[in-house]
Amino acid sequence: MTIKQIIISGILGLSLIQCGIPSNELFDDPNTPKNLTWLDSGSTGDGKIVISFTAYNPEASFKGFNVYMALTEADVRQQHVLHVTSNVINNKVEQNYIVQNKFTRGYPTILDADAVGVDAIRNNPGTITYTITKSPGDRTLTALTWFVGITAMNEANNLESALSQVIAVTP
Repeated sequence: MTIKQIIISGILGLSLIQCGIPSNELFDDPNTPKNLTWLDSGSTGDGKIVISFTAYNPEASFKGFNVYMALTEADVRQQHVLHVTSNVINNKVEQNYIVQNKFTRGYPTILDADAVGVDAIRNNPGTITYTITKSPGDRTLTALTWFVGITAMNEANNLESALSQVIAVTP
């Protein structure tokens, strides 16, 4: 690179900083949750599914996690794709395939403000344990086999991470 190219690059960089374009921190894709596991309580039919996963989400606009559930693995994957590729919030996907937040009855399922250790993963990788008591659509869980996957959400522009691995669970 010549000196002239370096100077032009520097001037262009300074002009972008001063023109009000926000830092790219707000547009970072959230890190994908890892190591999703089902913590079997040993009592099938108790109406609860306890899951655990590891996460590290230092993104400035990290909001929380969505829990996708369906009766087939293919449905979980397909609904995630529909949710992240629509230009508007896809209410059909949310109402039928994403578990509602216990406190706000909205989304994401696990909010940054929930008392499940989400805030701690902003600074260090950590484990989140979460109990699902209702299926998507706020229905009681039955002793069917469900498939579950997790994503992380970015609040600034509703970016959603890639889907974690999908696991089979039975309440």
